[in-house]
Amino acid sequence: MNTLGKKQTILITGGRSLLGRRLTEYLRGRGHRILWLTRDVSGGMDMCDETFFWDVDQNIVAEHPLKEADIIIHLAGASLFTERWSQRRKREILRSRLRSSRVLLNALSKIEHHVHTIIYGSSVAIYDHAKVEVAHEEDAMGTSFLAQVFNALEHEAVVAQEKLNVRTAVLRNGFILDPYAGMLPNLIRLVRFGLNTPLGSGEQMVNWVHQLDICRAYEHVINNTELSGIYNVVAPDRTTNSQLMYALCSIYGKDHIRLSLPSPFVRLVLGEMGSYLLHNRAVSTDKLIATGFRYQYDELMKSLRASTKD
Repeated sequence: MNTLGKKQTILITGGRSLLGRRLTEYLRGRGHRILWLTRDVSGGMDMCDETFFWDVDQNIVAEHPLKEADIIIHLAGASLFTERWSQRRKREILRSRLRSSRVLLNALSKIEHHVHTIIYGSSVAIYDHAKVEVAHEEDAMGTSFLAQVFNALEHEAVVAQEKLNVRTAVLRNGFILDPYAGMLPNLIRLVRFGLNTPLGSGEQMVNWVHQLDICRAYEHVINNTELSGIYNVVAPDRTTNSQLMYALCSIYGKDHIRLSLPSPFVRLVLGEMGSYLLHNRAVSTDKLIATGFRYQYDELMKSLRASTKD
């Protein structure tokens, strides 16, 4: 069934993340009522329709938004790339995702509610990126730290579907092209200084998606209630790290010094995170396209021009 045009109440966890902010803005613009679960209730009042308190460490969650919501989008979790992956940080990245999911699930199981859909935000980092063939949704998971994190999170979606008897979907997104947050502003800063700095060989794939298309993909799943399960959300234009950097350099239109950062240096500076950035395989989005979804930004140059500021 297609619910296009039906205005729903959507509860978002992780609303302050890049994706959370963009989804809030986009879905509110489409007429939906957007609620946030957050520890800082006053901090999000100007971004969404209402904010409600939760504290996953204390197992506290407001019941009112759970009773009001038709749909939950679960994005909560510690940021992946803001600091080096120490053992403490790795535990926090994993724990924050699992703990928040379980607190949410336990709270819903104890009350009367009309939530019919839960969408989990996952990542294409779940695949085995040591392989070279294109990754599809049914492929085996990798063994890296991020693969283990998102494999555990996706198991929570299975538990939710079984325990609550609701529709669940998992969207595995790639690198979000956004001019104001995430990795793109840092890359643009380097290019503005005249530097073209691919990582290692530069031949590893960058599975990217424009920030508008990731929001449209969530809306597509929301509107088409027959859709469930796992979908990759990455643009169909397969791009290497070197191609991304050259494309940015061409947009800013001046001479650039190519300064490849050697793999040993990247690993030394970034540790385990560096190894992930140096090894990425292409990811297929055919399954999502087969459902009728069409990328508005399906080519790298078109997307970058729409994602860069003067």
